[in-house]
Amino acid sequence: MLRPIPERDRQLAEQLDEQAMRGEGGPEAALESMRLAWPAYFASSDHIMAFRDTRVSVPAYAGLLESLVTALPLLESALADLKVPLGFLAGARSPMPHDQAAGPTARAIPAAWLEVIEGAGHFPWFERPGCVRTALQRLTGAARGTA
Repeated sequence: MLRPIPERDRQLAEQLDEQAMRGEGGPEAALESMRLAWPAYFASSDHIMAFRDTRVSVPAYAGLLESLVTALPLLESALADLKVPLGFLAGARSPMPHDQAAGPTARAIPAAWLEVIEGAGHFPWFERPGCVRTALQRLTGAARGTA
């Protein structure tokens, strides 16, 4: 995920994030990891949303990760039972490849769809304004049976 970040920053971001995932370190270190990783979320280094400092709870971050890992098999098995229209947007240049994240999830849900947004990273609405509106129109059309 952090491939586009300079090596020194990438190593520090990974170290700080691993520390936070173990529930170690303070909020300042966790926030620094986020700040260093932030540019990797965008398709172009020329068009990056401003990073905003936020409050971070290291125990909550570590607990959420642990809870997610524990619950993942149950969550994955429940996807086939979903009966509501569902769509996913994924930036083609997101650091979380759509064929490894959103794609498998969409394929596991009956009638779900995935739209890959070219020229966008992890936040397609920022890099390709209008894509969310189009996806919502598609989704609401499917809910009415017109898509």
